This record gives sequence, structure tokens and C-alpha cells, in this order.
Amino acid sequence: MEETSLKVLERLGESKICLAALCGLPGAGKTSLAESLMGPCYRLHDGWPELRDPIVLHLCYDEVIPRHLQMETMREDDAPRATTLQSPEVSPWKTYRKEIISSVDFILERIRCSKTPNLRDVYIDLDRHTRSQDISPIAREVRTKLLSLFQDQLMSRTMKVETPSSSECELETSPIVFLIDDNMFYRSMRYEYYQLARKHSAGFCQIYLHCSSDEAIARNAKRQQAVSMETIIKMAGKMEAPNQQAASWERNVVQILVESVDSEDTLSALWSLILRALMAPESPLQEENIEEKDSCRAVCATNVIHWVDQILRKCVAKKMTLAKDKGSMTKVELKTLAAKLNSARQNLLQQVRDCTVVPPPLDAEKTTSRDDEPNNFETFTIDLFDKQLEVS
Repeated sequence: MEETSLKVLERLGESKICLAALCGLPGAGKTSLAESLMGPCYRLHDGWPELRDPIVLHLCYDEVIPRHLQMETMREDDAPRATTLQSPEVSPWKTYRKEIISSVDFILERIRCSKTPNLRDVYIDLDRHTRSQDISPIAREVRTKLLSLFQDQLMSRTMKVETPSSSECELETSPIVFLIDDNMFYRSMRYEYYQLARKHSAGFCQIYLHCSSDEAIARNAKRQQAVSMETIIKMAGKMEAPNQQAASWERNVVQILVESVDSEDTLSALWSLILRALMAPESPLQEENIEEKDSCRAVCATNVIHWVDQILRKCVAKKMTLAKDKGSMTKVELKTLAAKLNSARQNLLQQVRDCTVVPPPLDAEKTTSRDDEPNNFETFTIDLFDKQLEVS
């Protein structure tokens, strides 16, 4: 039996915020899907609260980050890592992304701290903060663009409401859904928004638009501002699709085939996903246990990195031995091969440190095994190393 609207509203909690991450290749239809989701939704799902049509805000990265910087996403050394964000050599592309996250964090904090969050007040605060603070030109540009985008969307929505009084009421009581529209081909990109959801006790879900590189290239060619074929092919090779087995936090996800993006069944399924996320917001860590958990996590992370490094060093040694035994490579070629193998090893180790790659838990697997019987942890690491070599 479907829940009544009142019960659903009660379960939405105080924040009533959902961060929905849209990910997929260029041309997969993310922006078109976002525009469809910005229409009326409650009619598509019987359990959605009547007269509480959510406020849907579309954060399209292409509208914020200059297009000439998009090619930076495919640089071998440009995978987003927390350690490089503080580096003086951080790329402009990463700086834009960092400022987008910072701005969303500010908006969520303002909504969370207000008993009756009114988005107009939030925008006024963001604008005032932007004008009063000594911030970088990129930060000011990002905030100005976000203000313009969200204000235009809010105004468009308000014009569709029947009466001004009901408009003001809904701005304070309706759930708020942020559609984060980006390729998000690295898991770490999506993890940043999961962290924000935990920090602000918001709902979190992912919408993955599955599309082959050939389909994406064909669809992308029809767009007015198409990206290069090379970019799509490289991104397809780097795509880390949402996978709960790889990361437990990626449990709330719907995968959509490109040909079914516009169907009513798809929209209904997506609103069901968003409603579930709203009713089950992510829980932040308990403050009294943070130090203890951080300590335990650090020990576990150290152990995992140690064993991954040991396995990868064996992989490098084995491949070098095989190459030498064949006797067909010159010293220069062997030196080049060694550099490539070690580069792949370092890249994979960094991904493990950043949690963009999560091996099977050590406590569930033996960390030692006979050479002819590798365990799951070792098999997982070896497979990842081979894949890293394929794309490097």
C-alpha cells in the first residue's frame, strides 16, 4: 500500500535536500534528462507528496567551467586528488571544480542552518559573501554564474505557480533537489558530493547514463558545441561507473540506457530514486567517535596500501623478467618499459590512497597465498594493474 502524502512528508526530515549526481559520457543525454526532471514530478509517482512538487536546481558544469578547459580532463596527470588541490600547481580546471564544490557547500550550510530555508535568502547571502570577501577571480566567477543559473531557474519555476502566496510557501517547504550535471567519470568526483551529503545530512543518489563510445560520438556530433572524438574515446576508457561492490557508498543508483532517457517509465523510476534518497538522508559521523574512527581508518588504509604496493612490485618484477627472458628488447626499450610499469604502479597506488579504487577488505581475505592460488585481494589488484597499463 502506498504511503499517504502526510506520512511521506514526515519522513522527509528537516533538511529535505537531495544531491543527485548525473554521470556519463558527453552526448549521453544528461542535460536533456535534467531538463525533463525539472518539470512536474509528483504525477509520475503515486507516493510523491501532493502540492509539494520539489524545487529542482540544475547545476550544469558546462555552464560554469569554460569550454576551452574541458580538454584538461583527459590529461594523464589530471585525475582529481585531494592532495593536489592544495598544490600551487593546481590546474585551472581543478580550481573551477573546487570552487563549485565550495559554493554548493555554502548553499547547503545556509539551508541547513535555517529553520525555514528560503532559497532567495540563500542567494542573497551568497551574493553578499561573494562581494564582501577577498576571493580569487575564479571563485567570484563561479559564484556569479551559479547565482545567475539558480535565480533564473527559480524565477522560471515561480512563474508557473498559480498564486504568489503559494509560491512563497513552497519556496520554504518544498524539498530541494540539486541535479549535478557532469561527466563525473572518476569515482572521486562523485565522492565529493557524497561527502557533502553526509556533512549536511542530505539525501544522495546517482543517475548513470550508460552509453557506448560509438553512441556518444554519434549523438555528440549533432550538438552545437561538440567535444572532440578523442576526448570521448579517452573518457570512455577512464569511466568508473557507479558500482556498490567497488564502493559501498554507491548503493543508491539507477542506470539508464541512452535510448530510454525520455521515457515516462524512466522519469518515474528516477523520481522514486530521489524520493528514497530524501527519506533516507546520509548520516554524518558521530563527533565523539571521529578521532577513534580516523585512527582505525588510517591503520587500515596503511595496511591496504602496503599490500597493494607489495603486489604491484611483484607485478613489475615479473613483467620485467619476462621481457628480459624474451631477449627481443634493447636496453633503451627495457628502460622505457620499466618507467611505464612504475608509472602505472604509482598511479594505481595514488587511486587507492584517494579511495577512487577500493580493494576487497583485508580482514576478509588472507594477505598471503601460494603463487598458483592468488586470493581475491591479489587478483583484484593484478587486474587493476593490467587495466592501468592498457590506458597508460
